[in-house]
Order: sequence, then C-alpha cells, then structure tokens
Amino acid sequence: MLPMAVTSPQEQIKRKENDYLERTLREWREVRGMTLEEVANAVGVSATAVSYWETGKRNPVKFKTLMALRKALKLTKKDSIIALDGSTLI
Repeated sequence: MLPMAVTSPQEQIKRKENDYLERTLREWREVRGMTLEEVANAVGVSATAVSYWETGKRNPVKFKTLMALRKALKLTKKDSIIALDGSTLI
C-alpha cells in the first residue's frame, strides 16, 4: 500500500481552483492576458495597488473596487478571486 501524499497549501488551492473556478488575482490577470497597468486602468487604481493585491500586501476592500475587478477580468458569477491565504475576495 502506498503512503498518502501530503499536499502543500498551494497544491490544495490549485485543486480547489479546478473544482470551483477559483484563481488568484494574478492568475486571472494572466489568463485574460492583461498587464498590471491594464487592470489598474480598468479598475481606476494604480498599478502599484494591483501589485500589492497580487502579492498579498493588501486586499481590495471596497465593494466598488471588487466589482470593477470582476468586470475588468470578465468574471462570471461562478468565478472567484481568492487571496493568497485561500480566502475568497469575490
């Protein structure tokens, strides 16, 4: 009998992403082929702000900002953006 594989939090997030269409902000941006600047312009913030969100230094907290991200990244109601800690932002 083979031992059970131990998965890292990153692998668990990846598995979750495949099941529930959840991705980090950076992953969604890259899937959509957008630059930091393009997302920033679409949302009305600086590229630095988007970079901070992607690296987990800060999270977008305003509802208006989260909805602008959803629109800029062309997310459906089934799509979610997850933070690096695995929590759902939208």
